[in-house]
This record gives sequence, structure tokens and C-alpha cells, in this order.
Amino acid sequence: MRFSSAAKALAVNTNGSIIVGDGNITAGRSRALRWDNGTPAGLPAPSGYRDSIANGLSDDSSSIIVRYLAGSLVGLPETNAIWTEQNNSMPTLDYLRQQGLSIPPYYSSRFKTNVLCRW
Repeated sequence: MRFSSAAKALAVNTNGSIIVGDGNITAGRSRALRWDNGTPAGLPAPSGYRDSIANGLSDDSSSIIVRYLAGSLVGLPETNAIWTEQNNSMPTLDYLRQQGLSIPPYYSSRFKTNVLCRW
């Protein structure tokens, strides 16, 4: 995947080796990016979504917080997810439940909330 020159960093791990953000691809679309020691790579979007922004990461960079934008291919709502190399993207609430947290059923990953986790 080729990115235009318009890219922005939004978060960095403690030692500065991993940076996340987003970059523009064709026709004003954006894709979540992860820079590993200065080399950018696009994070794949889940099926049905075409735009994404990475806006946070764990300090060991094993987990990245990604927002998938409402401009989906099939009318899916805007949502938040956790990206890992093992799972790719998983909705944030599913990820937190998998980690053993009890999440009330009325919570939705559509809410624009900042989740502060210590990994």
C-alpha cells in the first residue's frame, strides 16, 4: 500500500521505537499506520471498513488502539478496536472482556471514549 506525503503521528512508546498515527491513501482515505524504527506500515482494516486512525499503543507496542471511521463500505458504524499481531483487529469491548474485565452490556464500542489500560 502506498501512502501520500500527508501522514501524522499520534502516539509513541516510551523508548520512541514505535509510533502510530495515520496516513492518506487514494481519494482522501486514511489508514492507520505503525512506524517501527522509522519504517511505516499500514494496519489492515477489518472487512467492511476502509478508513482507520491509530491513536494509542501499549508501551511494548504489542497492542494498538485503532478507530475505524464510519465511512465503511457496507454502512457499519464508527467503532474502536485493539490491533494486535495475533488477532489483527478486535472490537475494544471484546478485547477488554477477553482480558477478564467485566463490561456492562449497555456499553458500546461506538461511544467515543478514551480507554486507559495498563498492559
